[in-house]
Formats: sequence, C-alpha cells, structure tokens
Amino acid sequence: VRLVLRDQERAGIDIVTDGEQTRRHFVTTFIEQLDGVDFANRRTVRIRNRYDADVPVVTGPVARRHPVFVDDAAFLRGATDARFLRSATDRRVKVTLPGPMTMVDTLYDAHYRSREKLAWAFAEILNAEAREIAATGVDVIQFDEPAFNVFFDEVRDWGVRTLERAAQGLPCTTAVHICYG
Repeated sequence: VRLVLRDQERAGIDIVTDGEQTRRHFVTTFIEQLDGVDFANRRTVRIRNRYDADVPVVTGPVARRHPVFVDDAAFLRGATDARFLRSATDRRVKVTLPGPMTMVDTLYDAHYRSREKLAWAFAEILNAEAREIAATGVDVIQFDEPAFNVFFDEVRDWGVRTLERAAQGLPCTTAVHICYG
C-alpha cells in the first residue's frame, strides 16, 4: 500500500487511495464481515444481467458487528484500514465502499425477499461505516454502484434514495462511481 501511495504522489495525484490492493473483491470483502450472510452455502445468480456467479446467501437480518475498514483490525480481515491510509500520506485520501444496490446484486436474498428492503438495510450499515471512516480524517468516500448502469427502474424507484441514505450526514466529500458504461 505504501508503494501504491508513493506512485500516486509521484504522479501528482491530489487525492490518493490504497488502490484496493488488499481487497479480494470490492463488494464481498465488506459483506463477509456482516452478520446474516452465509458464505458457505452459495447460490448461483445473474450479476448485473451480465454473468452468473456463485454468491453468498442472506439468511437473516444483516448487521455490522464492528467497523470493517476503520482500524488496524482491518488488516487481519484482508483490507487496508482508513486510519493507516490517513497516516501514510499528507495528501487528501479517498476510501471506497460498495453501494447498497450493488451489494444487493452480489447476493442471493433468502431472508428479506425484497431487493429494496435489503438495500435499505445495507444503506444503514454503510452509513455507520462511512461515518467511522470519515472520523479518521479521510477526505473522500466513494460509493461504487455499477448496478446503477443496469437496473434503471430500481435506480429511479429506490436506488438513489438508498445511496443518499448511505451518504447522509457525512462530514467529508462523497462521490459515486458507476462503471460498465
């Protein structure tokens, strides 16, 4: 991560990141730390109407029992932590989180049985995580929402509102990344 930061600094980048160097997947690295998700018994689903994947199953209420990307313990869970990132550079720093709709689209839901209800649960979890990340001095939190490029009706009906809830009240800049355009 230090090498990634130094490369970005030498390139003149104003807002640097950890490059997600230690994350196995931009969504599941976060989800695997939540209660209510079974990674052992997977189901096959269509991801963003593009490909099939074996994904974890939501088996109960989703809940965040501890910060995922905030402190040193994040290293043990396979991710760079925000506090380390903030301390490793004098540049502005950005941390990325998956968006609620993309999280929903990366799971099989056997509990809520509603993409919207599950997205609202994730929005609350993401807001709590983002607030703790921001408290470390992170300058930008980016929510990654590639599902916004596929499910236009859901984006209109509840996707934007769940994303707004995830970012609500944050004392830092927020950004949204929508890829696969």
